[in-house]
Amino acid sequence: MNYLGIAALLNSHQPAFSLAQPFYTSDEILNFEWQYIWQKNWLLAGNTAQIPRPGDYFIYNLQKDAIIIIRGNKGEVYAHYNTCAHRGSAICLEQKGNAAKLICPYHQWVYDKDGTLLNARMMPDDFCKEKFNLRSVHTAVVEGLIFICLTEDAPDFSLIKKSLAPYLIPYKINEAKVVAIKNYTLKANWKLVAENFREYYHCGGAHPEYCSAVISANLREDRLTQFWEITGEQDGQLCENNFRRIETNGYHPGPYAPVEDLVINFVEWCVEEMRIGLEVG
Repeated sequence: MNYLGIAALLNSHQPAFSLAQPFYTSDEILNFEWQYIWQKNWLLAGNTAQIPRPGDYFIYNLQKDAIIIIRGNKGEVYAHYNTCAHRGSAICLEQKGNAAKLICPYHQWVYDKDGTLLNARMMPDDFCKEKFNLRSVHTAVVEGLIFICLTEDAPDFSLIKKSLAPYLIPYKINEAKVVAIKNYTLKANWKLVAENFREYYHCGGAHPEYCSAVISANLREDRLTQFWEITGEQDGQLCENNFRRIETNGYHPGPYAPVEDLVINFVEWCVEEMRIGLEVG
């Protein structure tokens, strides 16, 4: 599918309706979204509770890219591509850990936590280390949440910070400790997952445990992890079931309910970002 095909689909989109089938199934549109949505906006990568000490790091994976999120000596948060500037080897081979220095396991080039190349052994005397630092990406932290942006000209983060901070302050994420991390791999388009957690229209029939907890307000601390595992697995099944039927000839865009207003906002935002991508592309 070329740009003209994407433009035609965008022009055919009816506001307050779900997207046409190719927006959920086409590899070409997914690649277009990667270029003009994922790489040009701020992405939530994790939280500071995951890296409490200097040298603590974790790897944030998306598409073929892997980003090292690492805590600096003075509490800073740095983010670099997990790619050595020598010949492209992965530097961190584990998904999380602690590193006083970032050392490439292939030829032992040594980098500081901020990405500065400290040592490139056996290189000539006139070798300019300053030209071969790790490729870093933009970072921003708001009340313990870590965001990164892959584009060189990152959009303004101040509005995001202003809108999130009042809601995050009570949780004191900077003082929190990680109890459990769960990763879910779903056979579904990413937008369906984003749509799912932006509406509660489905909760009555799909999440009886959630509704019971909200009504009785008796969710104990020792049940929190179990509760969210159950709810997460239910949402995963809903998204996969949704995607399987979208793939069929029986699917046509349908109208969102008024209570799905956040989903409408999200879908329209995606459409607008893709339209902007067509203009600049």
